[in-house]
Amino acid sequence: MPVFAAVDIGSNSVRLKISRLQGTKLIDLHEDRAVTRLGELAFRTGYLAPDAMADTVKILRRFHKSAQRLGADRVRVVGTSAMRDARNSQAFLEWIRSATGWNVEIISGQEEGRLIHLGLVSNLRLPAAPVLMMDLGGGSCELTISKQGHIKETTSLPLGAVRLTNEFLRHDPPRDGELERMRGFITRYVRPSGGANFARRHQGNHRDIGHSSRIGYTERSISQAAGEPEKRLRHSAFSPAPSQIAGATGRR
Repeated sequence: MPVFAAVDIGSNSVRLKISRLQGTKLIDLHEDRAVTRLGELAFRTGYLAPDAMADTVKILRRFHKSAQRLGADRVRVVGTSAMRDARNSQAFLEWIRSATGWNVEIISGQEEGRLIHLGLVSNLRLPAAPVLMMDLGGGSCELTISKQGHIKETTSLPLGAVRLTNEFLRHDPPRDGELERMRGFITRYVRPSGGANFARRHQGNHRDIGHSSRIGYTERSISQAAGEPEKRLRHSAFSPAPSQIAGATGRR
């Protein structure tokens, strides 16, 4: 029975998932996660910080040992928003390759949305009615409309938690003025980017699913920017890595 591993190098954390394909089901063997905040400096300066890269490589070496120990037949390693944005991503890719032998694939926001969708439809029983899936990461936010297991539309917005925190929130707890400026930014960005139109086109959805405990505030802000009433999301602790496992098996 083949064993598959997936590594998600995110803007806030790095995740590992290893599973065995048994018949038509994936059986979880091992999970690991570490916060490295790779995007913290990248979103301010356009460059990945040396310390954050070193911390990430250290964690990836640990993940590599786990994949070897469990006999992973195939490993898929992806980088997301911070690595898409940073000017020194290529040097970081070479560092990872020399440390682990892994070739990292920097995926688009559209591919992130597809993988999240793949993981959810593989693991949750979804209604026949259209579903709005919202994944809030450290650097970006993916919105995907799914109907009967198929993507109708997906979009990616640079409204991740680390990106917004670094840009606007200088105090803990945040001050009212900081929150207002952040709301204004989300409003200004969403409307010209088409995010508001995306929300209006699909305002009849009967189910919303969010993938992060940080998602509530951003979802409310996007709803306000779109001029739509706020909704209560169904939150899921589902992480991107399992969907990459499905991708590693060749499932679409």
